Amino acid sequence: MRIESPSPRRRHGPTLTPLIDVVFILLVFFMLASSFVRWGSVRVETPQVAAAGEQPATGPALRVSVFFDGRLLLNGDSVSLTELVSRIGARSSPQVKVVPMPGLRLQRLTTVLDRLSRAGARVSLTER
Repeated sequence: MRIESPSPRRRHGPTLTPLIDVVFILLVFFMLASSFVRWGSVRVETPQVAAAGEQPATGPALRVSVFFDGRLLLNGDSVSLTELVSRIGARSSPQVKVVPMPGLRLQRLTTVLDRLSRAGARVSLTER
């Protein structure tokens, strides 16, 4: 007579319930701990249409063209970012129109806008 030994028990893998619980707790924690305040925003003014015959009080706006390869043009003259900031900072609250050129990355545009606004310029975006 042959007696067979019982087959070895199959090991069950770990259950996913504790993992799902941990992920859910982390989700709730980060949702409650997050702040949705825009602390790093850059103020950009929209261009305003002047009334007939009305001249802007601060004079003509400076035009800054920002290219995808990092070049900057201030009223047609090639400048570096530090030179641009120093020229803008030398004026009292200048109006600066920033022209983003095709292919420009958003990070580069944001950097230029941030530096201009820190220099005291009133910044607005415009098309070519």
